[in-house]
Amino acid sequence: MPQSVADLDIPAVVIDLDIVEANIKRAQDTLASHGLANRPHIKTHKIPALAIKQMEAGAIGITCQK
Repeated sequence: MPQSVADLDIPAVVIDLDIVEANIKRAQDTLASHGLANRPHIKTHKIPALAIKQMEAGAIGITCQK
């Protein structure tokens, strides 16, 4: 595990997981409060682990294009 940004192999995706999880929760809560289901599109982030987090937060599925 790199100890600093300078140690990363680049290009690299770097996220603040706490912020991502808060954003997922906020989006899900907002949709649910309006009675809407959420099926986010995987092309937005292309990261299966984030799609799983979205499903765990209440998304009814993940949309993808063939």
